[in-house]
Amino acid sequence: MSIKVKKVVSGWLQLADGKNKGAVALQKRSFLEQRFPFICQATWSGKIEAKESIRNALVRECKEELGNDFYKKIINLKYKLFPKTSCMAAEALWVSYNFFAPISEKIICCAKLHCDAHKKFVFVDENTEFFPFSSKKDPKKHIVLFDDQYEILVKIFKKHV
Repeated sequence: MSIKVKKVVSGWLQLADGKNKGAVALQKRSFLEQRFPFICQATWSGKIEAKESIRNALVRECKEELGNDFYKKIINLKYKLFPKTSCMAAEALWVSYNFFAPISEKIICCAKLHCDAHKKFVFVDENTEFFPFSSKKDPKKHIVLFDDQYEILVKIFKKHV
């Protein structure tokens, strides 16, 4: 039996100013989501389609999840690419490409979260307690991320696992 490999891309934005300076904006999956309700994810994230470049997937997912107007405001951000990560979930190996950039609070307020997410971002800073999915913490009561995304958030805050 071969393992399915699925690729995803994620954009992580950290506030460079404002009352939440230093915080990373996360999306929280809707309670209506059948798979993994309440799990937090990167600022935006999604599957890379067959024959799609990583960069094109990053742009497409941003537009789909946060709106074309928002994308136009962040088109020139300087992104850092983290080393790719992977984890097993839902009987597949998920390979993740993660891009990080600082952003102004004024700009992030322009994002329009899509219907599969809670209506507002969850802002997490270095003092916020968050957990990997493998911890089996209740995502209704805690900030829980998929294990690979947890690793990236740890790297952003330079925490030790």
